[in-house]
Parts: sequence; structure tokens; C-alpha cells
Amino acid sequence: MRRCAAAITLAVLAPKDASVVRQLGESLKNANPMLASYILEALEIIGSPAAVPYVMPLLDSLDAGTKMRAVAIIAKAGDSVVPALKERLPKVPRAQKIILADLLSRIHSRDSFETLLNLLLDPDFEMVKETCEAIRRHT
Repeated sequence: MRRCAAAITLAVLAPKDASVVRQLGESLKNANPMLASYILEALEIIGSPAAVPYVMPLLDSLDAGTKMRAVAIIAKAGDSVVPALKERLPKVPRAQKIILADLLSRIHSRDSFETLLNLLLDPDFEMVKETCEAIRRHT
């Protein structure tokens, strides 16, 4: 309960200190679902790029809410995460590519747009369709 209260307080205070983000990120490893939800909320509100390494593995989460919150946190990091996302794209199955296309469409930069354009050349028509929908949603 104290850890949840601390995460809620940090979400309200939204400190920009990288050490706070690091501590929240490290707390995710051993967090129960309720605590993880509060930590992710705090990280999303803080909006620091330092949170990306801690939430990137959550893109593989089975929980849709956790996955979407991770997408929002990573998208706030902006263009700096695009190279890592581009590197990850060829290695993941279609379901993960769809998540990455949605994430890339939230980042309005030249590099992310070029990556999305390359996804439109994917031989899998469903992937192309999902990429178009992601671009439409976030543009």
C-alpha cells in the first residue's frame, strides 16, 4: 500500500529528476499488477525519455492496458526511440508490428514517418491496412 501511495504521489508531483524515473522503472520488475498500474501512470505523467528502457519490454505484455500505457510512455519520448523501434520491427510477429506501427504513428518525426512508409510496402496486406489505420488515428 505504501509503494502504491508513493507512486500516486510521484504521479501528482511529476518530478523530472532522472533518478526518480530510474527508481520507478526498477520498481516495475517486482511490482504486482496494481502497483505496476500506478507506476506506469506516474511514468506516463512524468513523460521522461529515461523511462523507455523500463517500459519497452511491456510492449510484449499480454495485458492490453499495460501494453497501451507502455505505448503512450514510449511515444512521449519522441524521435529518440525510433531507431530502437526500427531495429525491433523485422524481428517481431504481425501482432507486435501492429503495436509498433501504432507507436510510430504517434511520433511525428521524419524518421518515424519513413519507417511507416516502409511498412506500407509490407507484403502482408493486413499489416498495410493496420498501418494505414494507425496513421489515420494519430495524424
